[in-house]
Amino acid sequence: MRISNAIGRRDAVKLVAIGLAAAATSASAQQPDAAALEAAFRAAFATPADKPGDVAAARLAFLHDAALAIDSDVPFPLDRAGYADHLGFHGQYWERMDVKLLEVRTAVHGNTGIVSAYYSQRGKPRNAGFRLRPGYCTAVCTLEGGRWRALALHMAPLSAQILDASPG
Repeated sequence: MRISNAIGRRDAVKLVAIGLAAAATSASAQQPDAAALEAAFRAAFATPADKPGDVAAARLAFLHDAALAIDSDVPFPLDRAGYADHLGFHGQYWERMDVKLLEVRTAVHGNTGIVSAYYSQRGKPRNAGFRLRPGYCTAVCTLEGGRWRALALHMAPLSAQILDASPG
């Protein structure tokens, strides 16, 4: 009787299948997740309506340190510090404010993600009437340390398409 160190064909096929399954699981664990990108984007806009000052903290947590932001009421790009100042200015003059995101779409390309959504910014400035500002937002993000951060954030009003919208 001869003892062989060689494995049979069935065993070889099983080992290859196990190896491929392990490699696929490992690759999918390393692939950035579009759902995580969407969750990070939504968290950046989810703040208590009665705490408009918290808008800055949530939005800035999403922004990368080297980010540029364009907001609907500022006609030029702001760095992170400038955007923080802008959000802080608004936060002190609003009693209530919230942003509702609609039709959020994401695309992940390696460690880069693009997310976009229509939004409706609703709120009440202090000593003034109610405001409603519809718009469209896009963010180009990078996955850094397992966390999605926006390198570029652009918020654009849709007031040109909506007649008789609330001023502001």
